[in-house]
Amino acid sequence: MKAIEIKDLLDKTLNLKIETKSRLLDFIKARCMFYKLAYYYSEDKISLYNVGLLVKRDHATVLHGLRQHDSFMLTDKSYKNLFNTFKAIVLAEKHTIETSKKYTKKSLIEQLEINRRLRKNYCSKYRYWKDKYIDLKKEHDKLLNIHLEVA
Repeated sequence: MKAIEIKDLLDKTLNLKIETKSRLLDFIKARCMFYKLAYYYSEDKISLYNVGLLVKRDHATVLHGLRQHDSFMLTDKSYKNLFNTFKAIVLAEKHTIETSKKYTKKSLIEQLEINRRLRKNYCSKYRYWKDKYIDLKKEHDKLLNIHLEVA
């Protein structure tokens, strides 16, 4: 798979335009995935400079993104699962490694959908517990103020 095809795959699947100038975490993670996939796994073996050109960034930004990718892989389980799914799609397209042959493009896309649903589920749980924490903190502060007024 060529680098431009990898970019189109990420754009279409994640519903993002990764060349957008945004610092939102979803865009950052998508660009980091793209940098890694395009630089190490694309058919055309392009330079850091050319990887950056595809997303309107320079080579230093691509290099920094590759370092961030390594950090995300160590700390973010959903990022790691998503990246491995995309990597398998790219490698299955290339037919370069033996393990990619057991995957079909359809099964990988189904796995990607499952990962996306899990991510939405985790996000909603996070929002629920964050709201719960804020409510409890407000209640705590209210009770503390009442106690201080009495004393």
